[in-house]
Amino acid sequence: MREVDLGDLGLDRGAYLLVKRALRDAPPGSEVKVRGSSPDLFESVRAYCRTQGHAVTAGDQGSAIVVRAAGQGRLAGADVTSASDVVERPPARWGLAARGAVVEAGALSFDFR
Repeated sequence: MREVDLGDLGLDRGAYLLVKRALRDAPPGSEVKVRGSSPDLFESVRAYCRTQGHAVTAGDQGSAIVVRAAGQGRLAGADVTSASDVVERPPARWGLAARGAVVEAGALSFDFR
């Protein structure tokens, strides 16, 4: 497992570049351990990885274990709404998405009439 030690550097101060580089060099599906002494390290890593489509679990002593996403990252499993046709009964998870919008997997479902 690859490991990245950020020291006291927080993701808001540029540490995300080190995480990004470690994930770029790791094969899809592999784990990268991110550790450091920043007080909000796990929450920051989790938020960053959510935007990139990577899975995150808590490691020991406040570290984070990141599993690199394969393929399209956060757009994997997303739906593209119809750009021109009116859909009579769209999926509930499309909510109020505009025509031609991309609806990410895991979006909340709404029961509109």
